[in-house]
Amino acid sequence: MRPQSLEKFGLPALEDLDQGRFKPGTVRLENPAFVSAEQVKSLPASADLLWVDIREDKPDAGATIPNSIHIPARDLAGKMFLRNKALLLFDNGFAAARNLDLLGQLQAAGFNNVRVLAGGLNAWRHAGGVVSGDSLIHATLDQVSPAQFYAEREFSDIKLLDFSRQAPDKKSDDDLRRVLRQAVAGPGERQVAAARVLLMTDAGLDYDRFRRIADKAGLPPLYFLQGGKQGYRTYLQRQLAVWNRPAEKQGKIVTCGRRRR
Repeated sequence: MRPQSLEKFGLPALEDLDQGRFKPGTVRLENPAFVSAEQVKSLPASADLLWVDIREDKPDAGATIPNSIHIPARDLAGKMFLRNKALLLFDNGFAAARNLDLLGQLQAAGFNNVRVLAGGLNAWRHAGGVVSGDSLIHATLDQVSPAQFYAEREFSDIKLLDFSRQAPDKKSDDDLRRVLRQAVAGPGERQVAAARVLLMTDAGLDYDRFRRIADKAGLPPLYFLQGGKQGYRTYLQRQLAVWNRPAEKQGKIVTCGRRRR
């Protein structure tokens, strides 16, 4: 059955979105195959890891980790010649749900020594790891599409910083730095670097400024929602329209073995 409302599908209703009420997820990201950039750096030099860039698009002049190979996630389980090698997989770092599914596929295919770089390229670069490619591309590593955020919405480690009701252009850098520090750590809490911190403004503007302030303040790497709240609202509205479209209009009624268009 197709959901008739976003609330039934586990998402905040659009009214909640407008009022800034985002319910945190409940699924914990606890998998020993996910290793931090710091853990990878502490591995002995003799560790024979094959770094695999699993993003869909070939890096070419874009950002990647030197000496890594590129195999899209959808193709990796079919590369049986890699089954007995120690693999370290990485992408931009936000797609934990997709990577958990991939780990399951690889395990079923007989891959027995696979790890995932938690935080991906975004965390690796932030930890001082070498990232090759165009420096202009580096600034896009922390971008998260509405569809990606939607796919990750149920995980409890995502912390959403909603600046859509504020006017960042009217605040000083010091003011924003204080707000960011408190939002990331929380009052009286220790800063949790393992959390995926996603920041959004109303229309997806001012991200360069937030990025600069966060880097200068030594905060954990942030992610930024493409298109901001407006972009996410548009995405949800389109999804709801698809879910509520009659099956016949979606081309899902089959007659005599053929799909009706």
